[in-house]
Parts: sequence; structure tokens; C-alpha cells
Amino acid sequence: MKSPERTRAGRLHRVLEQYGEITVAWMWRQREQTLTTSVETTRESTHATPRTVRILGKRLGSPVLLVGTVFSTEEAVLLAENGDILTYGDAGFQRVGHGFEHAVRALVAGDWDKTFF
Repeated sequence: MKSPERTRAGRLHRVLEQYGEITVAWMWRQREQTLTTSVETTRESTHATPRTVRILGKRLGSPVLLVGTVFSTEEAVLLAENGDILTYGDAGFQRVGHGFEHAVRALVAGDWDKTFF
């Protein structure tokens, strides 16, 4: 039996316990960008349906959890099974980093692989 930390629910609980209901804002090209884990904002996002999250997991080949939104385009912030944080929007997926805190720092600094897949 998997420990609670190893289950999807356990990972989601850990991320939201540490980073839930935060909003980080920064300037990029003279425009404010935000990342939020606000439950209300995330639930209202385009990608917030369970069906969509399942489809995104199938496309990646591993389950993902929706933990927030980012940018003015409200792209999905996804927690992958291996702990990676990805964004997803109309152009596809981007891997931002491993671990939530590292991914937020990479987003704000603009220091992540911006290749879409």
C-alpha cells in the first residue's frame, strides 16, 4: 500500500498545505503576470474540469493534478506524478521545474525551458 505522501491526493495535499491560496505577481515586458493557487480562481479556469485534467494526464502519459493558474492567459499549473510542475495552455505543455517552489522561482526569473510539447 502506498503511503499518503506517495498518492496523488497526498502530493496535492502537501502542495496546497504549503502553497495554497497564494498569488505571486511579477512584471514581464511591462505587463503584470501572476501565478495563483487560489481555489476559487483555479476552479473557474478553463482547464478545471476533471475530464480535462484526465485528458491532459493521458497526453503526458502520467496523471497530473491542477494546482493553479499562471499568466494573463490563465494557463493551467499542473503537478505531475513525479513532482514536476508544468504549465498547459493553447500552445501545449511546458515543463517549468521540479517542485513547486523551484518552479515559481523559474517562472518569475524567466529561467525555464520554454519549449512546448
